[in-house]
Amino acid sequence: MIGFEDVIIRLEGLNYNISEGDEITLEGAMREAENYIKIFCNIKEIPKELNDIWADMAAGIFLKNKIAVGENVCEGIDFEGEGIKTITEGDVSVTYTDDSGALAKYDKLIEGLCNKDDILVSYRRLRW
Repeated sequence: MIGFEDVIIRLEGLNYNISEGDEITLEGAMREAENYIKIFCNIKEIPKELNDIWADMAAGIFLKNKIAVGENVCEGIDFEGEGIKTITEGDVSVTYTDDSGALAKYDKLIEGLCNKDDILVSYRRLRW
């Protein structure tokens, strides 16, 4: 069983500082990660070997939720300014940034935290 401290340590490692109102969102992310693992693996209890995976998934879900509501979750990354690279008004031309920006890299990191199916497969049980 993981606790808040496990996920908070993981979030601090990703350069996110927990604030006062984050407990409810963090608890929801932990519950969502727990339910996903249990349903995917068809198990009732999560084995201790999956605690790190559970903490990673909870941290990823938490950060995904924060970004979805428009919060800047990491200092130094401008989540608003990386969408459009250039705008030309004469004959209207808009150029978007490629996938090598800081936001795209951070999104890939969060997606990697959330998608642990390749590891969870070995804990999966058959359904009858």
